[in-house]
Amino acid sequence: MKLLPRFTALLCALIPTAQAEQIVFSEVMYHPPAGGYEFVEVQNLTATPFDIAGWELTKGADFTFPEFSAGTPLATFLKAFERIIICETEPATFRATYNVPTSIRIFGPWTGQLDNGGERITLEDKNGVARCSLSYDDRQPWPLAADGAGHSLTLTDDSFAIDD
Repeated sequence: MKLLPRFTALLCALIPTAQAEQIVFSEVMYHPPAGGYEFVEVQNLTATPFDIAGWELTKGADFTFPEFSAGTPLATFLKAFERIIICETEPATFRATYNVPTSIRIFGPWTGQLDNGGERITLEDKNGVARCSLSYDDRQPWPLAADGAGHSLTLTDDSFAIDD
């Protein structure tokens, strides 16, 4: 009987580390090569759709998602397991430049630009609650190839709580 409290304490200690995020920045291109564009890929890691009407990408790049429209009611929902892209240019230009399939929705353009030296970017819901946030840098331990060499930062393991 004395093992049960120890087991329960151990189990409770392990649970927070196994909890994953719901919405994440799955890819960030903060310093593209010449002819490329900055972008942020947002991914829903759950089976739950999210109403993203009025959500805002803040800090260096600023973008506000459109408000709900009865004419296109599903346009402001991030579907289950969906990836979307927010970029600095017109969506059609971005799609053509990076050959993005039409199944991936692209939003933009944003105002401002991502700092090539690093900064924190945040996606907030319409109530100002941070849904995901990332602080990146252009120095170790961050991959140096993402600093203007044509590579982006990509999330490699979304099965645990995301940490910068």
